[in-house]
Amino acid sequence: MSDFDDAAPETWTVVHGPRVAVRGAPSTDAPCVGLRKRGDVLEPIAVVDGWLQLAAGQYVLIDGAPLGFGPLVARDGAALTLRALNPHDGTPFCDVACAPTTTILEVRRKIAARAHATTGKSLTFERVECGRGPTSERRVMATAQNRLRAGDGSLLPSRGASGAAFSPFRDGDTVAACGLRDGDVVGVRYDGDAGFDLGLRRAPGRRVMYRHDADGFPIYDDAATPRFWIDNGSFVARLVVDFMLAKGWEPATDERGRFVRGEDATRDFFSQTDFCYIRSAKRFGGDVAPLDHPLKATPSLSARHLVNHFPGEDALTCKARLALALMRHVKRPRHPATCVCKRSSPRGSPDVAFAVVGGDLGSVLAAAAAPGGEAVVIVKPSRGACGRGIKVFRLEAATDALEEALKSSFGDTREVVVQSYVARPLLLDDGRKFDVRCYLLIVSLPLRDREGGADRAGLLCYFHEGYLRASGRPFPGVGAAGGGRLVELDREAHVTNHTFQKKIEGYDADADAVGDGSLRLPWAALGDVVERRTAKTRRGLDASFRDAVADAVGAALKGDRGGSTRARSNRTDFLSDDWRPGQFAFLGVDFIVDDAGEPYLIEFSKGPGIRDTPQFLYDQNVKLIPDMLAMVLAARGHWLQAGPVDFGCGGRDGDPADALADALDPVRGGWVRLQRGDG
Repeated sequence: MSDFDDAAPETWTVVHGPRVAVRGAPSTDAPCVGLRKRGDVLEPIAVVDGWLQLAAGQYVLIDGAPLGFGPLVARDGAALTLRALNPHDGTPFCDVACAPTTTILEVRRKIAARAHATTGKSLTFERVECGRGPTSERRVMATAQNRLRAGDGSLLPSRGASGAAFSPFRDGDTVAACGLRDGDVVGVRYDGDAGFDLGLRRAPGRRVMYRHDADGFPIYDDAATPRFWIDNGSFVARLVVDFMLAKGWEPATDERGRFVRGEDATRDFFSQTDFCYIRSAKRFGGDVAPLDHPLKATPSLSARHLVNHFPGEDALTCKARLALALMRHVKRPRHPATCVCKRSSPRGSPDVAFAVVGGDLGSVLAAAAAPGGEAVVIVKPSRGACGRGIKVFRLEAATDALEEALKSSFGDTREVVVQSYVARPLLLDDGRKFDVRCYLLIVSLPLRDREGGADRAGLLCYFHEGYLRASGRPFPGVGAAGGGRLVELDREAHVTNHTFQKKIEGYDADADAVGDGSLRLPWAALGDVVERRTAKTRRGLDASFRDAVADAVGAALKGDRGGSTRARSNRTDFLSDDWRPGQFAFLGVDFIVDDAGEPYLIEFSKGPGIRDTPQFLYDQNVKLIPDMLAMVLAARGHWLQAGPVDFGCGGRDGDPADALADALDPVRGGWVRLQRGDG
C-alpha cells in the first residue's frame, strides 16, 4: 500500500522535467499513452498504488525514485520545512517553510528574509546560492573571475565553480524537482563575507605601521595574522593564494572581504599588508606605486613587508640599460652586439632622427654581416614585453639604410636597441627555431652602511631552469642577397615569442601547437639537441647560462651611468639603488643558442608568464612558484630574527649573504644559488 493511497483526490503539479509519461495502466511496463509537461496541473480521479489515475486508462507515477528520477508530481498545498545551514560556519541557521512547487529562487529569497528577521542583519539574496553539500562563504580575490575560499579553502576559478562536494540547485527548479523532502538540509553558499554581513564576525582590524621606535624602525604588531595581496587572477595567482593560505596568511581585503584593486591600493592599505605580489608590473613603477598615483608609496617599508619588485630592477629589465652596463663592465659579454639609439627629434616631428647614445653601430653591422655585403639586425623598443614593436631587417650594411628603417618603423618610439641578429641559430630536429626561458630570483642586494660602508645584506640570487619556446614553422634562414636595400623579415618565422606564433595559420590553442609541432618544450629537450648537434654538453651549457646571468647582475650593480633613458618614475642608476630587505624580484631570462652551442643572453622580463599548459609546464610551475615563495618567506623570517642592525647575522667569513643562503637552503627546491664560475 502506498503512502498516497488514502489521500483524497485533489490537484497535483508535475514537478519533474521536462515531461512525465502517462501510462495505459498503473505499471511502468504499460504503454505510454500521453505526456504531461513540468508545471502542468493534474486533477486525478483517484490515487492507486502510488499512481494518479487521471481517467480510464490514464495513469501517472507519483514517485520516480525507484527509477532514479525522484518525485514526478507533487500534491498542491502540501507544506514542508527545509533546514538551511549558515554560510559562515555551517551550523544550523534557519527553517524555511515552503511547498513542493516552491522554486529555488523563492527559497533563496526566504533565506535572505529569514536572516534579517533573525539577526537584524542582511544577506543579499542575489549572493545566496542553495545546493547539496558543505556550506561556505566566498570572498572575491584578484578579479571578478576568481573567488577565494571554497569550503575546503581552495581558490575557485569562477562563480559557477563550486567546492568538490557542493552541487548548486537551479533557480527555476522546484523544491520537489530537486528531490527535497520535509526536514531535508539545504547547503547555502554566499558570494561575500557572510560572517560580517550577519554580524557574526567583526571587520579585520586596521593595522597601522607608521609609528617608529628610537632607531627609526617601524613598530609592528606581531600578534596580528600576516596579510597578502595579489593584483590579478592568472594561474600564478592561484598558486600564490593557495600557498599563502596554507601558510596561515590571510588575504588583505576591505572590511567586507572584497579585493582591493591596484588603482585603489593606497599607502594606508599597503601599510596593513605584509606581502604584495604584483603580477601586472606595467601598472607600477619605481617604488612599486601606481604610475598614475605618484604620491602613493612603496608597500615595502621594511623587511616585514615583502614585495616582488624593487626600484632598481629597471637596470636589468630595460634592454638599453642592460646592454650599456654589459658593454661597460663585462669584457666578453654573452650578449649580441648592441647599440642604443635615442630619438633626437621631437615626437610627432615630420623630420624623424635618431642618435646613437651607446655602443658602436659599425660594430653591430659588422657582427650582423650576411652574404652579399648585407647585414641582418633585430630592432626592439628599449622597454616592452610580449614582443611588442620588434622588427627584423636585412639591409645593406650602411648606416643610412638603418636610419631609413628606424624612421619608417620607430618614429614614435623614444629609444630602441639595435642588435646583431643570430642568423644561424641552433634548430630542433624538425628544423624549427627556439629560444630558452629560464628564471632569476633576486633575494638580497648589497646594502651599504652609511657610516662604516660595510655590506649589511649581501648579494644573493638564484637560478632555475625553465623551458624552450619554439617557432610554429621551420626556420627559413635570412634569405639571399639582392632582395633590396631594406627588407623586413617575417616575424612569425624569426621571433619565437608566443605573440607572433599564435598568429600562424593552423595554430591550435588547446594543444598550443601548430600541426604536430608544440610551441613549448621541456628543458630536457635542450640538452638532447645540444649534445647531438654541437660539441657542447648540457652541463656546460647550463653553466654558461648561469655565468651570463651572473655577469648581467654584476654589471647592473655597477650601473650604466647615463646614456639610456629612465622610466618616468624611476631615476635609479644602479640595481641596488633604494633596495631594502623584503623587496625581491622574480624575473624571466631569455637566451638564444647558435648552431655552435654558444648561448646569447637576450633580455630579462619583470613579469614572466607562468602557465598551466602543456602538462609539463603545469608540473614544473606548481613546484617552481611555491619553492620561490618559501624562500622569500624564509628570508623574511631570517631578517626579522636578525633585526635592523645586521640583517645577515655575520654568516660564514662575515658574509651576510652566506648566512641568508643557509636559512634558505632547506626550502629552495630546484633553485640553484647563482655564483660566477659555479659550473
